[in-house]
Amino acid sequence: GWHDWALEGDAAVSRQYSKTIVHLTQPQHWAGGDASRAEAWWLDGSDLDLFSGYEIGGLGGRYPVGGYFRNEFRAQRAGVLDLSHEWRLETDRRLSLHADGARLETLGPGATGRAGDWETLASLGLGFYYGIRAMGGLPVIVRYMEGLLIPEGSKEGHRREILLVLAAGF
Repeated sequence: GWHDWALEGDAAVSRQYSKTIVHLTQPQHWAGGDASRAEAWWLDGSDLDLFSGYEIGGLGGRYPVGGYFRNEFRAQRAGVLDLSHEWRLETDRRLSLHADGARLETLGPGATGRAGDWETLASLGLGFYYGIRAMGGLPVIVRYMEGLLIPEGSKEGHRREILLVLAAGF
């Protein structure tokens, strides 16, 4: 009485998948407390499905590209790059500039809906870190990202994402 799951061609023939992840981070500290950071991921896999595929997109995603939905894209293989520079205005006030990009091979339902298609994603954004002095420096963090490359067939004409983080102490 078992029937294969609708998105799986033949569940009985499913193989064990494998994943390879290479992650590099390069911080650079400048005079006056300013800092830059480059972070890159090279992701590769075999026999991945929608559950095991790499989840790419969104500020809160595992492999972030701001301006897109969180984990919007599932990928078989991808390269993801995250660049940022932070200007320290004061010890508890910081302004940051962010640029994200990814090149990925999709796994199926998503922006294109076809497995094996290659997508290119990019975004730019600004962030602000504000430590509330009256509350012992608890921060308010705001980040705005604009998706630059809208996938073909997307219902949205613009891709924007806003992250608001409020910290609390107990």
